[in-house]
Amino acid sequence: MRLRIPRKISTLFPSERGQGVVEFAILVPTLLLFFLGTVDFARFLYYQTSIQAAARAAAETASNPCPTWSTCYQNQSATPTNLILWSAYCEASPAVSLQPQFTSCTPSSTSNWSPTCSTGFTCTSTCSGNICINQSTSGSSCSSTQPCVTVNVGYNFHPISPWMYPFFNNQSCGSSSQSFTLCASATGRVYY
Repeated sequence: MRLRIPRKISTLFPSERGQGVVEFAILVPTLLLFFLGTVDFARFLYYQTSIQAAARAAAETASNPCPTWSTCYQNQSATPTNLILWSAYCEASPAVSLQPQFTSCTPSSTSNWSPTCSTGFTCTSTCSGNICINQSTSGSSCSSTQPCVTVNVGYNFHPISPWMYPFFNNQSCGSSSQSFTLCASATGRVYY
């Protein structure tokens, strides 16, 4: 004797007909939320690392009173502001677009080379765009002969998913009047 199985399984279990569609409709938005949250957090860490590296490079440049080989033994003066801003901009430039913007990240071979700003930007102020430079002689390791230079770099991070906006609040970065989502700071001591 043969057992007959109906061709349509759904006739045996009519209540399970739309169960897969309902489970899919509930599961997909939840998984999408986790996926976009993970992507936003990874982007956040990437940009934070980039601006931290920019602040560190600028503080290193600021702490060196001999920015070019030709001026190293001729004058022991502070590193020019435009060179500090250029250093931060070029360190962050592959990942983050900072202001002020410079025309090139490759120094020319001349001994009196000075980085030039792109049109519409100021490269001589101590707080320009995303980058602020503060010099101080007070503090535990700072003095008039060895001042401390603090470089603050800010960046406005915009998440992909709109429900992630509450997790990224703006904050003040150093002495800048602007507020940024991401801030990084580095301090170097100038040795004359």
